[in-house]
Amino acid sequence: MSGAEADDAVEAEKVMTFREHLGELRSVLVRIAAIVVLGFFIGWGFRREIFEFLSSPITDALADNGIYHYQAISIAESIIVYLKAVLIADIAVMSPLIFYQLWSFVGPGLLDGEKKFVLPLTAFSVLFFLIGSAFAYQVILPFITDWLVKLTIEEGAVEMLVTMQNAYSTAFTFLLMFGLVFELPLVIYFLALFGAATHRSLLGFWRYFVVISFIASAMLTPPDPISQIMMAVPLNALYGFGILVAWGVVRTRERLEREERHDASVGEASMKIIFAGLVLLTVASALVVLFIRTLPGTPLASFTPRSEGWFIGVNPSALNGHSQELTALTGPWLGLRDVGEVLAKAGVPIAEVSKAGVVGTMSGERLLLLRHEGLQELEAAAFDALREAVTTRPLHGLTVGALDRDTLAIGSNTLFATAASIEGGEGGGAPLSEPEERLVRRLRTSGPMWAWLPRPAESGEALLSPGISQEVVAVGAYLKAGDTQSIMFELRASDRSAGDALEARVESARLSSRGAKADQERLAMVEAIRLLAGEAEKRAPAATKAKLRRAAAKLEVIGRRPRAAAPLFDALADHVEAWSVRREDQWVHVSAELGERRLVDALTASAAGAAGATSATTRQPLPASGSAASRRRSSPPPQPAPAP
Repeated sequence: MSGAEADDAVEAEKVMTFREHLGELRSVLVRIAAIVVLGFFIGWGFRREIFEFLSSPITDALADNGIYHYQAISIAESIIVYLKAVLIADIAVMSPLIFYQLWSFVGPGLLDGEKKFVLPLTAFSVLFFLIGSAFAYQVILPFITDWLVKLTIEEGAVEMLVTMQNAYSTAFTFLLMFGLVFELPLVIYFLALFGAATHRSLLGFWRYFVVISFIASAMLTPPDPISQIMMAVPLNALYGFGILVAWGVVRTRERLEREERHDASVGEASMKIIFAGLVLLTVASALVVLFIRTLPGTPLASFTPRSEGWFIGVNPSALNGHSQELTALTGPWLGLRDVGEVLAKAGVPIAEVSKAGVVGTMSGERLLLLRHEGLQELEAAAFDALREAVTTRPLHGLTVGALDRDTLAIGSNTLFATAASIEGGEGGGAPLSEPEERLVRRLRTSGPMWAWLPRPAESGEALLSPGISQEVVAVGAYLKAGDTQSIMFELRASDRSAGDALEARVESARLSSRGAKADQERLAMVEAIRLLAGEAEKRAPAATKAKLRRAAAKLEVIGRRPRAAAPLFDALADHVEAWSVRREDQWVHVSAELGERRLVDALTASAAGAAGATSATTRQPLPASGSAASRRRSSPPPQPAPAP
């Protein structure tokens, strides 16, 4: 046997039989199943975070339209949705390991040239899919959800209830469909690679493709024209991009034929075209996403000062356009009896405003922020209306100005200057840690009113007890509207052990606040008895006077006995019908049930208790300076007319 024949025999021995292939495939599938199961159990611990991330564009759009909570129409709906969401996330995260196992089975059967071609192509297909899904997540889903919700609930004819299953299905369908649609350039690449299409034939087919794209979009999206158009337009743009790819493949083939390089692969040689196309598509999609995300401007909560600041977000449109809440929060400081009336006089459509907020400090300053399309044009009208309606001079000066074309600010000169510097990129705002960023996002989509206290350890003692403020790293609250209103407080400790101490302190403050009214009555009774004892001592015999003095001393000690109180809880005590405290890992959730009492009454009481002492010195308006500040209008409001 010659040497060549011996090598052929060795190679023949290396060929696996069909049964051995099945055994190897079974081993690969078992390993893939083990990877998926392991990833699923890890992901299950983050099921809520996964669902929140997947449904986040829908949740934000619903919140802007006053819909804050998902519904569940079956007992098992939540568990089914969590299972689906975790499984999808599991497969996506574990896909590199899954692909490695599949490649270990398929790779040995491929030639070296095929391996060089398949690996980059697989990576490109994944990246194209991710770009399409990201485009749908950042641009399409928020816009479509907002449009469909407005169409459904317009004129109040229909009450919209969104289920968890509906939110998951809508988000998953859009992400999947747009991910597949963005694979079109790769499909065209393969057609051009195998000679089934050229750039000339694709150019001749474009009229028919426009019709096909709209038909396919109607089948893949919800039955509304806007969704259809928003898928058909990118599909046609991708078709045009595919024509360029096909042109590059044809040119590569012609070049190899001219150079008579018969050993070179057109697919391998044209990989540079796909890579350049991927870079171009990534840049284009990123620019579109960045443009869309910059339209709303800086989040209103980001205008909160670094220290001694707090923020209350309000959705007036979800409160039926009522302005009592804004009046309770800012009216006394601005010297206005009805903030909504003044804004309406200036032309601000308060019933259509979905994003508003109040930035405040512990020293009593306030800055009212309103965001709606074109509010910058109403700056002068708002200033004139405010100047006519104001009744008292604010202690910190007054400014009316536009921070951007859609954001109007009314209030403290100092806070406006801070907000203008933040909008101009100069800093000065409260930085968001990871827990606070999650908290603010959840609060904004939880109720028509919500509050956030940054840096609670430094500035929280005016609202919380010193013990509570030192234990928490993030604090917020939101209004849970319904037949009976309630305020939900969210407090996060640094770790689980700190969470135990935080829960105990919150429970102590709750019990103390619950008995605040009873304490007042008890102290009044103690004082009355002490006075009676003093009068009785004057007329009592000498033997009894000593006993009365000792009793009066004990009563005085009882009257001075301190309580472990939280000022915010105390301010709400008279308005709360029931309290509840719930612990969840590092979070402590406190619910204050307001019953049928008006929220404005509770807000007025809590604002009075939380504002703290204010300076008696009137600050003159600051000089205008910098970007947004250069457009503002500042003037000290007129002094009230002297009484006759």
